[in-house]
Amino acid sequence: MSLRELLNKNKIFYLILLIIVVIGAGLRFINIQYSSLWADELYSMLSVHPDNSWYEILYMQRTYQPPGYFMLLWVWTKVFAYNDFYARLLSVLAGVATIPLAAYLGYLFRGRKLAIFMAFMTAFNPALIWNSLEARFYIFTFLLATLSLVLYAFNLLQGKRSWFFYLFKSGVDAALVYFHHFGILLLTGQFIYDLVLLKRDKDSRLFVSKLLSYMLAALFYLPWVFFGLLEGLSIKQYWLKEIDVYAYVTYSFGYNIWLNSVAILLAFFCVYNQVRQKKTEWILFTAVIAIVLLTPLVYSYIRIPLLVDRYSIVMGPVLYLMTGYGVIDIVNNKYLYNKALLIKLVFATSLVIYSASGLYMSLVDKSRLVKQPWREMAAWLKKRKDYQQIPVFAQGKQLKDKFTIDYYLEQPKKAQHFNTLHIGAEPIFYLVETNSVWKIKDSSMAKIHQLYNVETFDFQENSVDFGRVYFCKLKEH
Repeated sequence: MSLRELLNKNKIFYLILLIIVVIGAGLRFINIQYSSLWADELYSMLSVHPDNSWYEILYMQRTYQPPGYFMLLWVWTKVFAYNDFYARLLSVLAGVATIPLAAYLGYLFRGRKLAIFMAFMTAFNPALIWNSLEARFYIFTFLLATLSLVLYAFNLLQGKRSWFFYLFKSGVDAALVYFHHFGILLLTGQFIYDLVLLKRDKDSRLFVSKLLSYMLAALFYLPWVFFGLLEGLSIKQYWLKEIDVYAYVTYSFGYNIWLNSVAILLAFFCVYNQVRQKKTEWILFTAVIAIVLLTPLVYSYIRIPLLVDRYSIVMGPVLYLMTGYGVIDIVNNKYLYNKALLIKLVFATSLVIYSASGLYMSLVDKSRLVKQPWREMAAWLKKRKDYQQIPVFAQGKQLKDKFTIDYYLEQPKKAQHFNTLHIGAEPIFYLVETNSVWKIKDSSMAKIHQLYNVETFDFQENSVDFGRVYFCKLKEH
């Protein structure tokens, strides 16, 4: 069904979607500055500093992530303003755009019920709300993956398209990979299914059109392969120490263990049902899931751990589709005896259950929205009378002689890396520490406590420990 036919189909259906989009947008906008930028967001901001050239941005990303998001953010902050509000506003807009786009993807495959389910999942999913509220590229990965699948579904359902369609699909696919390397896996899954279609339908002309589209996308991406991807693949160690398969698989859901498990079971039920009914279109999605899951998993075990949970957001649209299919297959099952009221009740209950977590996180208990308190730490430091005279040390990422907390400090005040601190030689200093990989080693802190009088100032939210500032003054002997 074309987009115009969809628009004229049912006004009530559209009204429901509009309400979902408006509420989803509101949940994101009201919390846009609730939390400080955390370390990765501050890395984004330091990367796109107005003094940096476009080439410097490309060079900074060569061993980390593709430069698509950083180039977009660099232009965006030049057009508007270089601050955390506008940086996050860009992500919020992308997060809102995913809602109607995901709904349309669901409509293409199974009509209005799946469209409503997809809209609910994207609007109220805690993982997507969280990613829409940070100045990072993950929500754009979800958005572009959804758009790529929408275009693929168009082709799958309607056959041959114009040359402009394939050109546009190439641009979207290239943009997806420029925003995250794992986009390659999504496109590989699509290509594998194209091979299945070629064998089944013997339509070589259609396959050649698609193949040229993939080749053009690869050509768009080729400069980065030589400039950054090969260098990134050559690294021999990574910050990740453990492989958490469960967190990787369930990241796009973002619920508790019980709701995550139910969602995965629904996805498996969808696969079972589609195989049983011999609906080969779903081979695409099973192939995508297998490739996206297994390739990084195998690579992580063979070479270096690379199974960062949030990287799996590229497969989010597919997981949502499969979960929605599973719900609809259940409500349409003969065991419900086709009772209309019971079917509606089961479907409505599933929507309420899978929207409650995002609503609760956004409106009631916002502790999950709190990240690392760099803003609060900097504000506390700037209130100290001796702030300008005493050096500040921190543990974390340093970029172009700027530290994570430097974004919030008054210029020209800068923090210094903890590794440059000579314990015992520095008479007095402030030490900024946040949790996770930015935590100071216990052995180092023990040595500091041995030589210094240490005052600790904790930064907490809802009894959750997010970090602290130490005021260290050398003991008198």
